[in-house]
Amino acid sequence: MTAKITLTITEGRFQGKEHTFEGRLLCTVGRSEECDVRLPSDLEFLDVSRRHCLLDINPPEIHVSDLGSLNGTYVNGVKIGQRARGQLGGEALPRVGAEMVLHDGDEIRVGGTVFRVGVVYPLVCTGCGADLPTEEKPAGAGDLLCDWCRLEVGTVQPQRESACAVGGPVE
Repeated sequence: MTAKITLTITEGRFQGKEHTFEGRLLCTVGRSEECDVRLPSDLEFLDVSRRHCLLDINPPEIHVSDLGSLNGTYVNGVKIGQRARGQLGGEALPRVGAEMVLHDGDEIRVGGTVFRVGVVYPLVCTGCGADLPTEEKPAGAGDLLCDWCRLEVGTVQPQRESACAVGGPVE
């Protein structure tokens, strides 16, 4: 399993919808049919440009930059880019430093829609390198080991199978 990026809508009409990315992608967000993350072209979303912002996704890394939107793109409440009033979308020049590196928990606001960034790293056994189930969260600060490696180092005793039809322990 490789790292992945999730964008979960936390505010707006599509609250709860999640977009997951597991590979390299230049992802556009906006109202255009060509956008990878597309918002509707109805009245509620007129504050979103056709091509509003660009996400440069290469899990576990993600960057965002405004594409000269009229109303701006916000990261954690701070505007990172916007074109000047009266300037056409294609005329807008990217601002120096307008590309932002995003981290787990950061929020991107595009119009009235807010996306929360999730960066999910794979859990890997430190003994053999095998993928661990994502529900197997580390309990302490120790190594993450798969069941086989735990048996090998003697940190886990094998469970005895029950031969009883009722499911009670074998005595």
